[in-house]
Amino acid sequence: MPAQNRIWCDNRRHLTQQTTAETSPAPRQTAPLLVAESEFSAGELTPQDAVLFDQIGDDVLLMVIQPAGQERPTSWRTFLRAHWGAIGGADFFTTEVWTWQGLVTYYTLFVIDLASRRVQIVGSTPHPDEMFMRQIGRTLTAADDGALLHQSVLICDRDRKWSGPVRQLLVDAGIRVVQTPFQAPNANAHAERFVRSIKSECLDRVIVLGERHLRQAIREFMAHYHRERNHQGLRNELIEASTPVPGDGRRIRRRKRLGGLLNYYARAA
Repeated sequence: MPAQNRIWCDNRRHLTQQTTAETSPAPRQTAPLLVAESEFSAGELTPQDAVLFDQIGDDVLLMVIQPAGQERPTSWRTFLRAHWGAIGGADFFTTEVWTWQGLVTYYTLFVIDLASRRVQIVGSTPHPDEMFMRQIGRTLTAADDGALLHQSVLICDRDRKWSGPVRQLLVDAGIRVVQTPFQAPNANAHAERFVRSIKSECLDRVIVLGERHLRQAIREFMAHYHRERNHQGLRNELIEASTPVPGDGRRIRRRKRLGGLLNYYARAA
């Protein structure tokens, strides 16, 4: 190659290398970015604070630090499993009763043991005021036969009937009161299912005439619920052993309650 052409090629290669060097970006820093200790300590971080602890190319990895001393939230299922066998649910159901004053709404309070499905009717009144609820609190925490004798946790909703003094009365007796979130009936699903059962199977099919008739209907359903009704949550078993029906053991006998509204069929013993 002639010397003049070789000089022109060398100058062109030099200009190309110089232009590439000027336009190419500077290499990225791969060293980790650290937060100075003087700015804050780990205990003062909030869950939204993030520390960049590594950087590789365009991929950035963030780690959210849990503040020291903060408890992790517990799911509702985990809470129920942790207290299973010592947890009860309380709720009200209403009944329209015909009286000499006309149609009156009665409020009935019950407590259900979540593990055994056993239900206890605590009280019924047309006026669930503060005095009634205080008496309910004393009944629930009675030392001999209280409805919460074997429970240490009570689930209830945020009804104004469960006022601060009523809840404090239960807390003083060693009962932990857990109120469900707003508009979350599934948080107390066992109690809600019992309300559906007693209303659809009994009270919605009876014209209740007076308070005495109401108590009789509830009493008959409670006997049917505990001794004659199968429960899917208990593998279709009864809560209490039912008395055998007299007979020769070959026939099916029916036991009627409330004039045949509630029926129990069993093989005669």
